[in-house]
Amino acid sequence: MTPDRLIALVAAIAALVSAIAALMVVGQASLQRKLSYKPQIVFKPQSFTYKLNNNKNDIFNRAHLKRSSNTHLNKSNIAINIGLGAALDVVIHWDYEYQKSVDTINSYFSKLEKSTKISLYINELIIDNEDPEIGYQFASRYGEDFHDYILSSNQNPASTDILIPFPCISLNCAILIYSLNAEGKINRDLPKLTLAISYKDIGGSKFKEEYDIEVDFYNIVNNGDDILMNGKIIFNKIGIKEKTVKGLEGIRKRYAELINENDFNKNSML
Repeated sequence: MTPDRLIALVAAIAALVSAIAALMVVGQASLQRKLSYKPQIVFKPQSFTYKLNNNKNDIFNRAHLKRSSNTHLNKSNIAINIGLGAALDVVIHWDYEYQKSVDTINSYFSKLEKSTKISLYINELIIDNEDPEIGYQFASRYGEDFHDYILSSNQNPASTDILIPFPCISLNCAILIYSLNAEGKINRDLPKLTLAISYKDIGGSKFKEEYDIEVDFYNIVNNGDDILMNGKIIFNKIGIKEKTVKGLEGIRKRYAELINENDFNKNSML
């Protein structure tokens, strides 16, 4: 292929790429207008306080969310539908690495020479303090929550109460505290806590999102036997690249491969 023809070919391909990109942008704008009418449920980041007694090892003390009424044992008003339409048949599913949590905490109990042990069963966790005055502590394992609908914030600005696995949050808080006492450093490799939510719009279209739940602390304060943690819970959405971005990246990649294959610079007469 002569340099003139190669230049013409490259120019034609460049024009085609620009036209396709413009068409995809227009299509994406149209899609975004349609998506603006769909429901969109989000979860508000939360600050919390958590208290643990170093003698009682009362791990399952509930974390108190600072932006919540905390009136329900295992629910809190942290979900809000910021879309323009109602979300129907809402299913919220939590998942947690229970076994990793139990193994980690028991290893810290051993290093700290505590007679306490935590055990995992099918539907519950049990802490055995081996002290008749303290006795056993129980926490149920649960993971799913169902709602017939969640109205948009335009229809109902109040946040919605959803099930929260507070024992899982308490376990991760305890790992942060015990790791500092047992190893002199914070263990950041916490058991993974995830949330998946699925719902439909009025037209029957289905939506699903997933989140990694980050439990972290601002400070840990020792007050005698009581240890107080001020922390935060962040909902990190597990994202997927937009199809338009993927498409444009693919076009650019193929365009670059064509230039390299024809070695345009080497054949140029400039």
